Amino acid sequence: FDNCKVTWLADSGASEHMSNDKSIFDVLVPLAEPMEIAVALNGKTAIAKFSGSVKMIAVVGNMKHECTLKNVLYAPELRCNLFSIRKVDMAGMKVIFKNDYEGRIQMHYIPTEQQLADIMTKGLPGGTFVRLREALGLQRLSRGVE
Repeated sequence: FDNCKVTWLADSGASEHMSNDKSIFDVLVPLAEPMEIAVALNGKTAIAKFSGSVKMIAVVGNMKHECTLKNVLYAPELRCNLFSIRKVDMAGMKVIFKNDYEGRIQMHYIPTEQQLADIMTKGLPGGTFVRLREALGLQRLSRGVE
């Protein structure tokens, strides 16, 4: 983000999106019970008593898109805002990191249906496997299930 006023660190170890800045929340509601958050410092914890939504601008290529992070924990003791890669993954999205020409790191979202790993690890429907095997000129070595 070129004109970013609030910095978020992408964290693959963060279980939730978290912010230390109360002013960025669009909506903020008390949690039923305070949540203790383990932080990277030896044995230190932060406490979240509120959760809410944060409106953001995501820059994709040269286009800006408004989006909302939901269920963001508010923990004023945190040293920085954390964007949870785990939460993104659990929502069925993937993030790819790559350097741009100016040395910044870019995050790229890939819809689940376009992820090569999903295509390569899911079973093929019906006779698709047989058709692909025949198209590649491969022979069946045993009499297994088609």
